[in-house]
Amino acid sequence: MCAPQAASSTRSAAPGAVLVEKTTQQAALRHEQRRHLVAQPCRRHRSRRQCRPGDQRHAAEQATAQRARHGRAPFDAREKRAPQVVQRQRHDGHGVGLQDLHHAALELAQAAVARDAALWEDALQVAEGSARLRERLANDPRAKEVLSVGCSLEGLNRHAGMHAAGIVIAEKPLWEYVPCFRGQNDEIVTQFAMKEVEKVGLIKFDFLGLKTLTVIQTALRLINQQRTAQGEAELDIDVIRKDDADVFKMISRGDTTGVFQLESSGFREILKKLKPDCLEDIVAAVALYRPGPLEGGMVDDFIDRKHGRKKVEYPHPWLEKVLGDTYGVIVYQEQVMQIAQVLGGYSLGGADLLRRAMGKKKPEEMATQRSVFVEGAVARGVSAA
Repeated sequence: MCAPQAASSTRSAAPGAVLVEKTTQQAALRHEQRRHLVAQPCRRHRSRRQCRPGDQRHAAEQATAQRARHGRAPFDAREKRAPQVVQRQRHDGHGVGLQDLHHAALELAQAAVARDAALWEDALQVAEGSARLRERLANDPRAKEVLSVGCSLEGLNRHAGMHAAGIVIAEKPLWEYVPCFRGQNDEIVTQFAMKEVEKVGLIKFDFLGLKTLTVIQTALRLINQQRTAQGEAELDIDVIRKDDADVFKMISRGDTTGVFQLESSGFREILKKLKPDCLEDIVAAVALYRPGPLEGGMVDDFIDRKHGRKKVEYPHPWLEKVLGDTYGVIVYQEQVMQIAQVLGGYSLGGADLLRRAMGKKKPEEMATQRSVFVEGAVARGVSAA
């Protein structure tokens, strides 16, 4: 940090104590004024203590006389929140009186003053520390050098980190697009972060670790150990059929405990209704198992269209090829990009910008993309209907 400005180290009386005293005096004065308005002595009694707020008749007489002196309407004991009624409720134990409100306000004021006093004390300590620092800098060349180095380092990046799962993909070597450096294990790492990488035209994917893959690998190893011991050929997972009817029957029954993304109770209920018979149905169900599609009825619409309870319809005849696998329901972001290409004449890069604008849900970006889409659709002869 740079050397602070000169500040006097002379201690003066902290304003907190003065403020506490003034606040207390002012509150006491206001409370005394309220007491004179609420419980003035009447003719029958000589002291306020004798004229108790609970005595409604004397209080009403006094209030009526006081109002008459000021040309106001006579006092009505049924008036809402009259001072006498407030104090009577407090003494009867059924409400909060003016005195209680005064004490609460006074406690809040004192707490605020104490907090300000603590901040003032911290400021005084900082000023004293600054004075000692200036004295040290004037007499110690090493301290001055340390402070100078610290000022030059202030605000710089502390270290270079690497994303745990982020992979940047480019058609040419990365150093032709962005500055790079070598990581701890000699890997090539971009010096740009995610947003800066996207601005230069590259794309980043997150390849996350998955425990289920380890489970599959362990199961495959155990199976092949048993097969080898029995003289059988090893199982090759890459040649397993993906259209096994028995497997889809098991999934349709909801027997998916231990299956990644298919084992929750809610998803098992969807599988029982959907009764998938191909891998595409499972992939679509995973994509639709979100709060938005569930609450908006997209999941039920998808299931009804699959089983023929609803007619499969497309927003435009040109989109049958794009939405055929999902029965006319827009499920994936890639489908949004394809629709932008087919109807709006977008390029792949422009369609990706549209996808990101929809994901960010920024009104100004959506308005811009809407005009681009409408202009492109009109140019390709797509009617508004």
